[in-house]
Amino acid sequence: MAPGYMKLMNPAMGIGAAQGAGFPIPEFFGWLLILTEFVGGLFLILGLFTRFVTIPMMFVMLVAFFAAHLKSTVLPLTLDTFIAGFIGKGGYELVLILFASLLIFFARGAQEFSLDKKFCKGEA
Repeated sequence: MAPGYMKLMNPAMGIGAAQGAGFPIPEFFGWLLILTEFVGGLFLILGLFTRFVTIPMMFVMLVAFFAAHLKSTVLPLTLDTFIAGFIGKGGYELVLILFASLLIFFARGAQEFSLDKKFCKGEA
């Protein structure tokens, strides 16, 4: 949600990310990115529409992985370069962990403490 909020406050960041990834109509896809990150993050925090929200968020993580982070990863991958990926070198490690987390949310659903569980009769 935090990256989405940053892009919401400065839409040029989202539009620039879409343009850098090579998407046509970067204004449209930039705003789609911003809304996916911000609203999707908010819905995940609330546990609302969890399985539906994770799909576009996983797509965003895959695009980020292939379009931006993979190119800036320091190889060979050692413990030092792995840790550096988490503290600002732009590596792909954090993106992969976020993708794996979204995959778990998709597979398991929202669980007990969620709005999905509170309002949905079936499995959330």
